[in-house]
Amino acid sequence: MGTALLQRPGSPSRPTDFQFSEAKLLLEQGRFAIQAGDLKEVRYPRKNVAFLELKSGETVEINYPNIRGLLQAELGSFNEKISFFERAMGRGIWPIAIFLVMTLLVILSIWFWLLPFIAFRAADAFPKEQEIELGNTLYTQYMASEKVDSAGSAMLNEYARQMQFPGDYPLHFTLVQSETVNAFALPGGHIVVYSGILKGMKHEGQLAALLAHEASHVVQRHSIKSMMRELAGSIVLNLVLGDAGAMTGTLASQAEGFRSLSYSRSLETEADLKGLEILRNNSIDPKGMTDLLLQLNEAGGGAHPPEFLSTHPLPESRIEQLQEAISTGGAMRSDTLNPTLFQQLKSKAASAF
Repeated sequence: MGTALLQRPGSPSRPTDFQFSEAKLLLEQGRFAIQAGDLKEVRYPRKNVAFLELKSGETVEINYPNIRGLLQAELGSFNEKISFFERAMGRGIWPIAIFLVMTLLVILSIWFWLLPFIAFRAADAFPKEQEIELGNTLYTQYMASEKVDSAGSAMLNEYARQMQFPGDYPLHFTLVQSETVNAFALPGGHIVVYSGILKGMKHEGQLAALLAHEASHVVQRHSIKSMMRELAGSIVLNLVLGDAGAMTGTLASQAEGFRSLSYSRSLETEADLKGLEILRNNSIDPKGMTDLLLQLNEAGGGAHPPEFLSTHPLPESRIEQLQEAISTGGAMRSDTLNPTLFQQLKSKAASAF
């Protein structure tokens, strides 16, 4: 025999003895009998606690070891309200473990598949005019703290004008005097090259490859896609509201992220392969692309790798993929664009330090 709390409508609850007998729950020494058919609902708010709601309006709270098992054994079938976790606890740890694993898989699927999909769709819908405006804003912010080489930038743009790039973005090339071994592309067409990376080049094909690679990032809208991937939540909201200006403001607020933007391996591979196409279309030996990456990889063998490698992942498989694409792309050409201008740029980069 145990003790339960009985409460009738309009009356305070009071303790009463309970016991089971002949498929009935007996209260008040057997004067008040409850059968399975009298139960409206039974809940289990805590371990070893049952809350019985009767059809007549009375409620009974019982605190007793294994009360769930006792009720089921003594009263038979009745209307129980048991949560998923209560059922799982009654069946062991495996259902909970399976639930947690499934939840983790759903979260990972959203993170690695759904968010990139949404980000890429948002990038496709992002107006090109807004993208160019965003790039101009970011460029102004960045160059305010950089030492721009105006003469070198003019030479770099002159060299780039001899190359045919796909798309209709207004590409602008800027040379910055710095030992930093890096180059990056901004949305809309600005491409910044540091003299540190130019200084280490051994032949003209490496410069053409660098410009082709960064131009591919611009044409394929990789920086917009990557930033939208990181800011997918707020970007999706702005996209749903149709407010492109707000999207621009959201991206601009993360301006520093563009400078050190890390592209995914798939976007880097796309920029590599599109860059190879640009080199071939300009009758430039595509081997310059692998030579550039191999040179940077060697330079990154020390304790402090070039910044270009920290923001552009360089696994061995990426170089192998480039070499395979080059070998299957037909005869390589060794034509150059302007060796004299390349050497002038190299000299200017070397004299900057």
